[in-house]
Amino acid sequence: MTAIDCDTMRDRMPEVARGSATWAAAEAAHLADCAECRAEWAVVSSAVTLGARVEAEFDAAGTARKVVARLRHRAPAQWPARRYLVGLAAAAALVLVVSRPGLQLPAPTSTEEARFLPELDSLTVDELTVIAEGFEAPLTETTIIEGQPLFELDSTQLERVLRSLEG
Repeated sequence: MTAIDCDTMRDRMPEVARGSATWAAAEAAHLADCAECRAEWAVVSSAVTLGARVEAEFDAAGTARKVVARLRHRAPAQWPARRYLVGLAAAAALVLVVSRPGLQLPAPTSTEEARFLPELDSLTVDELTVIAEGFEAPLTETTIIEGQPLFELDSTQLERVLRSLEG
């Protein structure tokens, strides 16, 4: 007989509670012996019966009819008027923001340096040269002619073709 653990029982409880599965003999034995699983089974099975009772007592079709009837009785002119008012308020806010002179963004000055990789600031020129040489040449510097036979490509071009084929 295979030992059943509590995690396996927790996974199976919803299926058994809905009636789409039944307990195996080993699972029923574990449920009889394990107080923790029995307590969880009581909660799961109660939840399923509560949901079934609500589903049986709730009139979904009747509720939908009442909601539709209530929406039909509302004045249809209310909705477009609200839309126009919201649009007008948004336009007014936009005009206020654009027309305020104090909200202009400062133009970048030429004395400011762009610092993209501050980690590289502490490196020497030689170290930066080694790193730069490790990068491939930009695609604009390598020429690949459409229809050029593969045997005419240099090693860099062949590598790029292989990478593009690999995805």
